Amino acid sequence: MTKKQRVINFVEEIQCMFSIQNFERKITFFDVASDNTQASFVFDEEYQRIDLKIYPIFFDQTLEEQRKVLLHELCHSFTNPQKQLTDNIIVDGLFVGKNQIHETCEKSTSQIENALDALLQGKLKYAVTAYNNYLK
Repeated sequence: MTKKQRVINFVEEIQCMFSIQNFERKITFFDVASDNTQASFVFDEEYQRIDLKIYPIFFDQTLEEQRKVLLHELCHSFTNPQKQLTDNIIVDGLFVGKNQIHETCEKSTSQIENALDALLQGKLKYAVTAYNNYLK
């Protein structure tokens, strides 16, 4: 299996844990470094698209480190709503009320809670398998 195929397989195998299995998915592998960035993740909930970008130094890491980087990037699907609120306030100067902030935080917290609950109950065997398969 190629190193790029390993990343693609991992994302395909674990995507349900992050509720992105029905999203349009793009994984881009760059040949040129971007500072010290190993990977980045763009999450568009409105249009249900994700764009995972992998930079050359990602592959300089051990498989365990690569897997953690991918897990971190996929977790952005849970935390993106808070980032959007911050962008609305800081970048666009839009009014964001206390209720909207609370609802957004609760939604993300519930997503994380549900993923961890399913994992701890043994309902995410596919995710555990995908996580272990990355090292093969």
